[in-house]
Amino acid sequence: MNKLMTANSKEAPVLQVTVAGGGPVGLSFALLLESLMGNRVAVKVYESRWIQEGSKIVWKSETHGNARRQQVVTIQSRQYLKLPKAVQKRLFQDGHYTEMWPAGPDSIQGYGPRNIRIARVEDQLLELANEKSATIQLIPTRFDPAANQEEIASQHI
Repeated sequence: MNKLMTANSKEAPVLQVTVAGGGPVGLSFALLLESLMGNRVAVKVYESRWIQEGSKIVWKSETHGNARRQQVVTIQSRQYLKLPKAVQKRLFQDGHYTEMWPAGPDSIQGYGPRNIRIARVEDQLLELANEKSATIQLIPTRFDPAANQEEIASQHI
């Protein structure tokens, strides 16, 4: 098992996590864990819609048979303000989201709901995860529980 040294020189175990599916939810979960735990977590994220391109993992294109989603999703401020600051900054750059709906019961801290393309969410989350290779391992293949029994047994989550 991976270990890391804490400030008081005692060893602390690294939380081992496997995520099956690297869409917005899986990537958000991996990035949230990394933000909260830093080097005390090791996350493996599996996604069959990715490919290796040079030193990065990227989304497959239409030439690979992957039609990217262009729909727009509305995210309430009660939810997006819980995302790590680095994720918020990357997702909500000027010109890449709109605020057309009025504030409502899920609008907090003076922020309204924001509309953003799902493909942009996926692109930005994957780009951020690529930058966190010390703690997040991106695996461009479908996760097969039967074939990965040994890995599952070694993981905490």
